[in-house]
Amino acid sequence: MPRLGAQRIRPAQGVFACVAALACAAWVSIVFFHLGDETVALQFSDYALAGVPLAAGVSCAIGGRRQLGRARLLWWFLAASAISWGIGQSAWTYYEAIRNQPVPFPSLADVGYLTAVPFAAAALLQLPPGVQSLAGRARMVTDGLIVAASFMLVSWIIVLGTVFHTDNGSLLKNALSLAYPLGDVVTVTIVCYAVLRARQSGRRV
Repeated sequence: MPRLGAQRIRPAQGVFACVAALACAAWVSIVFFHLGDETVALQFSDYALAGVPLAAGVSCAIGGRRQLGRARLLWWFLAASAISWGIGQSAWTYYEAIRNQPVPFPSLADVGYLTAVPFAAAALLQLPPGVQSLAGRARMVTDGLIVAASFMLVSWIIVLGTVFHTDNGSLLKNALSLAYPLGDVVTVTIVCYAVLRARQSGRRV
């Protein structure tokens, strides 16, 4: 009798795992151990950082087709986030590796990077709630606000305050410079909030 929870690994999954392991080994060898010159390292890193999120996004989209309801939305939002990040990195790779020029700021890369954040946040919010009672939901909201306020305060002292008072030359550049650390704060806050909900419901994140 098979053990509960045991899953059979498909041949395609094994091939994908081997390819992923080889790609990671090549990336570490080239980037960290300097296997090749700086141009090879830069181009390999750029192409790998563009290809991995795009492949992950496609995988999440395919996985979402097998789900229903909130689970399907979760996987599709994750797919949109990964693909958006991959598009941003592809734009970065185009400037840096193909055209061999400094990446302008702002550029299409910023659009892809920043668009990935709300999609990731929407995916995490699709996780099932831990409690259903009104008092429980009020407690979860309060916990979430405390977490958000704590991260915002720490990030303002460390990063956001400095970025806010830095003049980058235009309103758009200032807004984008502030959007990156704000996006990180929002993502970390929602992750912590999702963990709190999962612990209350006894589920794994």
